[in-house]
Amino acid sequence: MIQLIQKQNILIMHYREGKSQREIARMTGVDRKTVGKYIKQYEQQRKELEQSGNLENPN
Repeated sequence: MIQLIQKQNILIMHYREGKSQREIARMTGVDRKTVGKYIKQYEQQRKELEQSGNLENPN
């Protein structure tokens, strides 16, 4: 089981640093499919928050 801090680091590497899922997987040792799953989960949760009006659109 991966720790929350590692999941946060994966998301930061992807969104802030622009790293690919494959690159993140190599750097962290986490399977590429798992990296993709975490990114997809984050995007889904963000979409749900935006739709519910609990998240202001930064654009």
